[in-house]
Amino acid sequence: MVVVLLLLLVLMFIFVPTSAAAANTNTTNNTYDLPVWLTIPDPDANSSGISCPYLFKEAKTISDNENESENESVADVTVTGEEAVLNGSGGRIWYVGKGDADFADIQDAIDNASPGDTIIVKPGTYIENLVVNVANLTIRSESGYGSTIVQAARDYEHVFYVAAEDVDIVGFTIKGATNIYAHRFRTAGIYIVSARSNISDNYITGNNNGIVVSAGSYTRIVRNHIAGNTACGIMLQIANNCEVMDNVISANKFGIQLWGSSNCELLNNVIESNNLGLYLLCTNTDNIVNNTIYMSTNYSIYLSQSWNNGIYHNNFIISGTGVGVNAQDDRWNANYWSHPILLEGNYWSDYTGIDNGNGTGKHAISGDGIGDTKIPHYYDHYPFMKKNGWVYLLENKEVTFENATGTGIISLSIDKGYFVQAMSESPPPSDLIFPHGLFNFTISGFSPGDSLTVTIKLPLCLPANSQFWIFSSQNKWFEIPMGDNDGDNLVTIELIDGGVGDEDGIKNGIIITRGGPVILPDLTLNSSDISFIPAGAAAGAGAESIKVNINATVHNTGGAGANNFSVTFFNDSSIIGITTLSVNANSTSVAAINWVATPGNHSIRVVLDSGNVIRESNESNNAAGIAITVEGKPDLRPVELASTSEEPIVGSGTTIHAVINNDGWIDADDFSVSFFVDHHLIETRSNISVAALSNRTINITWKPDADAAGEHNIRVFADSSNRIAESNESNNNLSTRIRVKEKEEKRIIRAGGGGSGGASRDTDGDGYSDIAEILAGTDWRDPTDYPGATTPLPVSTPTVIPAPTPTVTPVPAPAITPTPVPSTPTPRAVGFESLLALVAILLVVLVFVVKTRLRE
Repeated sequence: MVVVLLLLLVLMFIFVPTSAAAANTNTTNNTYDLPVWLTIPDPDANSSGISCPYLFKEAKTISDNENESENESVADVTVTGEEAVLNGSGGRIWYVGKGDADFADIQDAIDNASPGDTIIVKPGTYIENLVVNVANLTIRSESGYGSTIVQAARDYEHVFYVAAEDVDIVGFTIKGATNIYAHRFRTAGIYIVSARSNISDNYITGNNNGIVVSAGSYTRIVRNHIAGNTACGIMLQIANNCEVMDNVISANKFGIQLWGSSNCELLNNVIESNNLGLYLLCTNTDNIVNNTIYMSTNYSIYLSQSWNNGIYHNNFIISGTGVGVNAQDDRWNANYWSHPILLEGNYWSDYTGIDNGNGTGKHAISGDGIGDTKIPHYYDHYPFMKKNGWVYLLENKEVTFENATGTGIISLSIDKGYFVQAMSESPPPSDLIFPHGLFNFTISGFSPGDSLTVTIKLPLCLPANSQFWIFSSQNKWFEIPMGDNDGDNLVTIELIDGGVGDEDGIKNGIIITRGGPVILPDLTLNSSDISFIPAGAAAGAGAESIKVNINATVHNTGGAGANNFSVTFFNDSSIIGITTLSVNANSTSVAAINWVATPGNHSIRVVLDSGNVIRESNESNNAAGIAITVEGKPDLRPVELASTSEEPIVGSGTTIHAVINNDGWIDADDFSVSFFVDHHLIETRSNISVAALSNRTINITWKPDADAAGEHNIRVFADSSNRIAESNESNNNLSTRIRVKEKEEKRIIRAGGGGSGGASRDTDGDGYSDIAEILAGTDWRDPTDYPGATTPLPVSTPTVIPAPTPTVTPVPAPAITPTPVPSTPTPRAVGFESLLALVAILLVVLVFVVKTRLRE
């Protein structure tokens, strides 16, 4: 036995290149050779007689540039089994990018970093092959993989080569390691030979392999989109205790390949449209749970010389055209194709058995969702009748996460199925504004072709005219309908498997969506927003040509600003001016041009964003027009004539105002305006001017004569001296009727006896005291019956009744009791009422005499 081992060692030293040999032979093409007996077999070929090694030492040559080479030999990695710590604390932050960044290249930042540091890469494309040899280092993009690309400078080297432990690589698009050279499975977007790396939220495409972990234990590969690589999406070779979870892996030769690895977890991944979905070679004690593998052109899952692996609660779906085989296992009785305690297996799209309870044990239960006939199917004794037929912790209908833009927490909920993964990311550069970032989520657990509703709760209210845009696998943006969009923080979207909102466009029971709410500008214009300001005659532009300033008030009713768009002005179909404008969200701005107009009829039209550079929520309200008639001369027209008093009073002044319009497009200067009453000129105002398309108010004061009571005709005459040459001379007059009232005379109440304070009583309010009317023989209760004299009687203590001007000054009363003197006395017989009045007078006199004596 010892002799055999010694012989094997001699053969290995003969055929396996050492580090020095690799340095001598691979300095030009930087290939990564392995011993022949470690070559990965292709499932398409005969794989019999393959050895299953578990440890190896790999010869590597790494070139830092095209002219110099550095030889490096990486020893076997020893893993302690402790939990991985993915990030340090208290390290320095380095920025990479243009402008005020610390470094222009990522490699320079790595070379200057220390353990515990963080490197933040600004948006841009970086052409580099990176060697990460600093432990406990985080390298992440500032705004997500949509805007931060790392592309191989040399296609025969890995884009990222990770040789240090505890390295995080987060948020990049990684591509360009395409050269196969000596071995077609070697170059990769990310190649890891160390422990405890964390690879998350990346888009890895266009490489030979997506991610390769070679002897790199305790590595986490989470939430990546790995598509379009010519060999493996993910390869774990001699890598133990790794976690591959929540990834979308599509359109590669192999989706995930495990080679010589153990104790790895493959959870909740979507593996679609690969040549072979899962490939396990010389692998043991791995758990493959809750993955969906579909549309593989060869096998959904292929196991060779592997054992003690748990394979349950997965969906294995092959094409309905019969292309592909779901499973192959050359040691099927050494692996667990169903949960050993739950007795639950997987869903197989080609299983044709029924759940009728026609069996023993668990198969004696009908209707439990487990097939009971045609058992086993492949190697599964407990196949599910329906896709996602199991109850699993990852099946949840609501997820929450912090969004990438920092506005707060996003909540997503669905009415059917469950979330396979959900996360937020920064959107790639575009003219769209995502205030809450992009939402990247995968939903499964429903029938192929189903539609479902996603309710999105945002941390802030969303403008009512917002939209929902998604990013397709063809790198194109397009809008999908958004419901419940009423200005609050709740919106809904309707997704259809294989249709609206599904990135892969396949009816496969899986919806992949990457998108988010977008706020857009909305430029609007109405005909009332277009105005004209004539600026005088245009010299040398033809007879009666006029300079005109045209203003258009542009509204932006959207939630985002609109910058540097064109505003085009048309006269009929001819462009008369173009200007550039910017309008903030929910704001207005004025676009203006100068135009030389000729007299006549014109149709003016204004078009916003005529170059269609602004993406708007409504593109149908960007134009407005108005018909105008340009007059080459002034046109004076009175439009209003009135008195400030509705009925002026004889002898009192009133203001008469007139409004004179100039409907012409030329100013009218230095003309007269005359005012007439019944064809009599009452006043003329001179040196009057009215600007084009404007008006002016002119006021005069008129005091009607004493004999002017009654109806009158008032007229205003613009340009009464006929000084202005107008386009219309027939509309310069405006008349109105006015009524003048007579002046009202006030009667003064004469004081008499009785009453409080000696004031006479005037019951009917006609200005004569009751006593005076009794003595005059008139009715003291009838306001229309009073002594005929219009001149008020003198009173001893006058009381003035308020009335319009003029104000009557009271006359002091004599000390003697007054005797009324009617202008035209009318004798009446003294009856009982007269007798009572006489008694009252005597009583008043008596009281007066008593008071006088008491004062003495």
